[in-house]
Amino acid sequence: MGNRKEVNKKGIVNGVLLLFIVSLLLRVFGKDYREIADCLSRLSPAGLILILGAGAVCQLLDAAVFHTVIHRNQPSFPYGSALTVTLLTVFANVTTSGIGSIPLQSFYLYRHGMPVGSGIGAMTLEYALHKTTVFFYAAVAMCIKGPWLCDTIPGLGAYLLPGFIINGVIITALILACTWEKVKQLLLWLLEKLPNTQKWKKRRAEWEHNLTCLYEEAGRLLRSSSCCTQVLALNICKLTWMYLIPWLSMRVLGIGGPEVTQVLSLSAVMLLITGAIPNVAGVGPMEFAFLMLFTPYIGSAQACSALVLYRVATYFLPFLMSLFVFWKVRRCLGAPG
Repeated sequence: MGNRKEVNKKGIVNGVLLLFIVSLLLRVFGKDYREIADCLSRLSPAGLILILGAGAVCQLLDAAVFHTVIHRNQPSFPYGSALTVTLLTVFANVTTSGIGSIPLQSFYLYRHGMPVGSGIGAMTLEYALHKTTVFFYAAVAMCIKGPWLCDTIPGLGAYLLPGFIINGVIITALILACTWEKVKQLLLWLLEKLPNTQKWKKRRAEWEHNLTCLYEEAGRLLRSSSCCTQVLALNICKLTWMYLIPWLSMRVLGIGGPEVTQVLSLSAVMLLITGAIPNVAGVGPMEFAFLMLFTPYIGSAQACSALVLYRVATYFLPFLMSLFVFWKVRRCLGAPG
C-alpha cells in the first residue's frame, strides 16, 4: 500500500513538473506558432520517413552497443534481444524518469540466463562508457569549434563548465561504485548488519552473491581492452548519427543553417548540458539546450520546428517502439497482461 502511495505521489509530482515545462515552452514560443506551423507544413512524406528512419537507426546502433557488452558474458545472446533491452531502457527512462532502467534491464537479462549482479555490472559500465564518450566528444568539439560557439552564443560558458564537471563526477562515481574494492567491502559490511534470522540470512546470501557477480563482471569488462574499444567506437558512431539529426531536420524543412561540422559541435555540447540537468520523463533539459544553442543561428520559430522533428526521431518514435516491445515481453517480465 505504501509503495502504491509513493508511486502515485511521484506520478503527481512528475505530472506537475511536466505541465510546467510544457506551459513554459508554449509561453516562450507561443507568439511564433503560426510560423512554426507554416514551417512544419513544408515537411514532405519522404522527409518524415527520412526522420523516422534516422531515429530507428539510432536505436539499432544503441542495440549494437548493448549486444557488444552482453555478448562477452553470454555468447549466445542474440542481437534481437539486445534491441529489446535497448527499447526496454527507453520505456523505463520515460515511465520512471530513469529510475527503473537498471532493474528492468537486469531482470530481462536474468530471465535470459545472466545473473542479476552481472547484468547490473554490465549495464552500469555500459552507461559509464556512454557518458565517457559524450564527455570526450564534447571536449573535442570545444577544441575545434569552441571560439566560434562562445562568440555566437552569449552565456554558453556558464553551462559548459558545470556540464563537464557533473558529467565527469557521474562517470567517476559509476566506475568506482562497481569496481572499487573498498566500496564492495563497505557494502558487504552493511549486509552483515542485517538481522540474523533465517529469512534475512537467505536474502543476505543472495545479495552477497549478486554483489560478487556485479564486481566480477565489471572487472572483466574493464580489463577487456577489445570490448571497451568496440563499445567506445560504436558509441562514437551512434552519437555522430544522432548529432546529425538536427542538421537533417533543418534540411527536410528547408531551413538554412550551420554546416555539418558546426551542427555536430552544437549537438555534442547540447547532450553534455542535457546530461547535467535533471529531467522529468526525459523532457525539459533537451528542449532547453536545443533551443538555446540553435536559436542564435536559425531563429526561434525555425529552431522550434527543427526541435519537433528531432524529438520525434529521438524521443517519441523510440517510446512508441518501446511500448510495443514492453507489451510483447510483459509476460516474460512478470507484468500483468
